Amino acid sequence: MVISSGDLCAFFAKILSASLSVFFDDISLLKICKSKPSQTEQAQLSPASSVFLENCGEKMDEFLKRCFYHSGQYDSQENFATLDKKLKEHENGKASNRLFYLSIPPNIFIDAVKCASSSASSGNGWTRVIVEKPFGRDSESSAALTKSLKQYLREDQIFRFST
Repeated sequence: MVISSGDLCAFFAKILSASLSVFFDDISLLKICKSKPSQTEQAQLSPASSVFLENCGEKMDEFLKRCFYHSGQYDSQENFATLDKKLKEHENGKASNRLFYLSIPPNIFIDAVKCASSSASSGNGWTRVIVEKPFGRDSESSAALTKSLKQYLREDQIFRFST
């Protein structure tokens, strides 16, 4: 699973809070950010973080070992190729399902999806993209965004998420 940006704790609260007590052996979490993580962000990946401790039990240390950062630009093919290499190291030859969660400004959705699709899609599993709102300013701009996303993804790969 790849988290493109945004607050990692908010991501867990929104998406994984109901399922953190169920540990999947083949999951790794990666946060991509333009800069190196702050001490606060690193602390959020600490076993002492209350977000992680709630309902997580004894598997948390093992789970947290699978969480890591990758710094780079969202519109860089080279960055996503490096990300692909890093993910393959973590996947260790296993089937890989990749989920890109885009909590980034809407004006870079298309560039990020283009780079992820061409340079970091799963070669032996599925690739999905969650686009966090806003999906546009109105129905017309939302339709234009969807049309642009479909240049790089099929509809069944695109998930729209509203907080």
